[in-house]
Amino acid sequence: LVKSRNDYTAEELSNCWYSQQEDKRIKAACVKQINMLEKGIVFKDKKYCARGLEGHTKNGYMTKTLNRETAFKLVLDEQERQRETGKMDYVSIADAYRRASSSSQMWAISIGLRDWREAEASYEDTVLERNWKAATTR
Repeated sequence: LVKSRNDYTAEELSNCWYSQQEDKRIKAACVKQINMLEKGIVFKDKKYCARGLEGHTKNGYMTKTLNRETAFKLVLDEQERQRETGKMDYVSIADAYRRASSSSQMWAISIGLRDWREAEASYEDTVLERNWKAATTR
């Protein structure tokens, strides 16, 4: 059974959310990492991670904006074409969006697969380490 947030103590509620100071610290760390990405620095240690920040770099932001604008334009063009012909076809509108967003979708799938592989490798390392410790402490 999940406890309602109305039943949380003040301390439990406080522990559920970032404080303003924590939020500022997180944002400052993100800005620092984005600046490092802009300089071409590749993160090799566990202290820094580019995951989720790519779209906040100048190049990432421009790419994301261009992809959105292209998708928006193709959908509006298809809707206009349908208005002119008097024939509404929602599948054609969806297809126009799908064509425009396919590269973004493939990129997301690629990143997701990479994350999955890294998570799986990390899990396997943890299991191996745990088994090694168990075997050597007997």
